[in-house]
Amino acid sequence: MDTPDHKAVDLREMRLLRLLYASALVLLLIVFLAALRGFTRNKEITEDRRLMLLELAEVHGLLSALKDVETGCRGFVITHDTSYLRSYNQALIEIPKSLEVLSTMPHSPQNSARMDRIQQMIPKNFAQKQELLLLAQRSRTNPTTELSDLLLRGKSLMNEFRAELGAIDQDLAARIETNILEDRSEFWSSPLMLAAYTALAMFAIALLFNRLFKAVRKTKAAEQEVRNKIVQLDEEMRSRKFTESSLKRVMGRTPSAIMTFRSMRDESGAITDFEYIMGNEEAERITGMPHDGLVGRRLLDVMPHCGIDGSLEEFIKVADSGVSYMAERRTGINGLDHWQSTHAVRLSDGFAVTFTDITERLRARELDEEAARLSLADGIARTVAHEVRNPLTNVHLGLEQLTRELVNDREAVQPLLDIVQRNVKRIGQLVTGMLESARRRDLNRIRCTVQDLVNVAMKGVADRLELREMRGEVDLPADELAVLVDPELINLALTNIAVNAIEAMEPGKGVLQLSARSTFDGVVITVRDNGKGIAPANIPRLFEAFYSERTGGMGLGLTTARSILNAHGILLKVESIQGQGSTFTLLIPTVLDT
Repeated sequence: MDTPDHKAVDLREMRLLRLLYASALVLLLIVFLAALRGFTRNKEITEDRRLMLLELAEVHGLLSALKDVETGCRGFVITHDTSYLRSYNQALIEIPKSLEVLSTMPHSPQNSARMDRIQQMIPKNFAQKQELLLLAQRSRTNPTTELSDLLLRGKSLMNEFRAELGAIDQDLAARIETNILEDRSEFWSSPLMLAAYTALAMFAIALLFNRLFKAVRKTKAAEQEVRNKIVQLDEEMRSRKFTESSLKRVMGRTPSAIMTFRSMRDESGAITDFEYIMGNEEAERITGMPHDGLVGRRLLDVMPHCGIDGSLEEFIKVADSGVSYMAERRTGINGLDHWQSTHAVRLSDGFAVTFTDITERLRARELDEEAARLSLADGIARTVAHEVRNPLTNVHLGLEQLTRELVNDREAVQPLLDIVQRNVKRIGQLVTGMLESARRRDLNRIRCTVQDLVNVAMKGVADRLELREMRGEVDLPADELAVLVDPELINLALTNIAVNAIEAMEPGKGVLQLSARSTFDGVVITVRDNGKGIAPANIPRLFEAFYSERTGGMGLGLTTARSILNAHGILLKVESIQGQGSTFTLLIPTVLDT
């Protein structure tokens, strides 16, 4: 603990440091101001000198041009050599330029008056020279007295130019000399004074640093203590980073999408939306955006459906009340139903949520139930077939015998015999169809292309389409899509679905569309018609045995198709709008590299 004496010493030391700091600052400020003043004044003097030198150069140039005019004119008059006129003509161009430049420059009052006189004399000089040249051309052989007079007047005018321009030259030279003397007379901003100011500032700074070094030595003990605390904090940070990296590894390996959000509130404190904080790789995949593109975005921007299906309200309840939220909801991906499990819990002023795709789990359960149903149906179908086929065979044999024996009354009983024969045949077909739809499938999977499967299915129903005056359309990608399936069974399933679509359309107006496309998880095949459509309540019954909306149909075609698709693990979805048509969507999950 510091004693009063130590506090007094520290106070005096602090005052001395402040005094030294202020002194150094004042001296540096003086150096700066002196340097600034010297620089500014030097700049002004240099600029004035530059302008005077430019003016002097232009005066010399003007005098030189006037001399060229005089020399060129005299040379032509004396020798009649036109080469003298080149310098004369060039001088006539340069003189107006020099006058224009000189007119823009600042002049002393005396030089301004001289320049005015020169500008008045130059037109007279040009006129006199033009008159001289014209007279010289007329009297090439016999010089006249008038020509001599003009030459004398030109010489006199040139002497006046020399006198005026010489006076300007002398005035500028005197002003330049004065300018140089003014530059040397700036004592307080001279280099010597700047060096003196700098030496004083360096001395004050040296004293200041000496005191500062003493103060630094006193802080070493405190600094060591700070280092120890930093080491402790560093260990804590490493521990936290290890925990965080472990958590990120766990989050990265989980198949569920994990996201955390922070609450966004209005002025009243009510939650209006949430801000994305962080998530794992699966979160980036289902949103289709990278981590950097997600951070800071609003929940409704990342997942707009949350504002439609009521999820936003449930998340607000979680953040406000702390009660967790769990739900399962259906989504549409690639035209097929997908199921997603949502679990949200409160996290600080926000929430954490996991989205898990449970489609495969529900689909596996559905397939298990379907397998159990098929197993039961297969047993029943075999029993029924065994019990029905034997009597049916006897009935068929009896009919044949009866037909042979009733020779005399055949015409009377033949219609009755035909009715019995048709129904016996139909019962046999029903038994065969029931066995076919319920039996287990032994798949012969081979590599084939989706293009071949779709084209074969369309060819298989081409006669039906032509007979009913309907149109068939195929839309396939240019790139080959390879899958591993049993082509015969898949063709049977596609044909049954296509036949069902044809039967639902009006003759002469129907359009059957078969298409295929590649997706991130397989190949989607679509069978679409523009028929009468299916009532929503009847869609779940489509694949039940012996259910048919068409009079005379056995109702086993779609049952057989679903049995084949289930054996392949192919997802099937039916969508229909009454009056517009139906769409059967198949997702083949396995795509082979071509």
